[in-house]
Amino acid sequence: MAKKEVRINVRTTEETVEDLKIAARLRGLSVSSLVNTLVVKAIREERELVPEAFSQRTARSRPMQGTGEKTGWRESLKAAKGLWKDRDDLPDFDELRKEWDRDESGI
Repeated sequence: MAKKEVRINVRTTEETVEDLKIAARLRGLSVSSLVNTLVVKAIREERELVPEAFSQRTARSRPMQGTGEKTGWRESLKAAKGLWKDRDDLPDFDELRKEWDRDESGI
């Protein structure tokens, strides 16, 4: 059975669009096909890096039978715990929060 395709809207620069057109032409593909191929490749790479995050995708927000409430998000949240703990390319979030805090006296 074929998977249902969903249309999404992506914002990017004019330069990136021109680069996509060139790359698509070189490969003999439409820009849409090239973008789809690149997205699938990027997701495959992410799945290899953090497979546990992708194993929870079906439990994300499944409604509980008869209640209308969403469940599964707690399990997804627990599975995501520590996902970025070994990353050294992220900013210091505590410092960022301090910068974003409003000056109460200036309000």
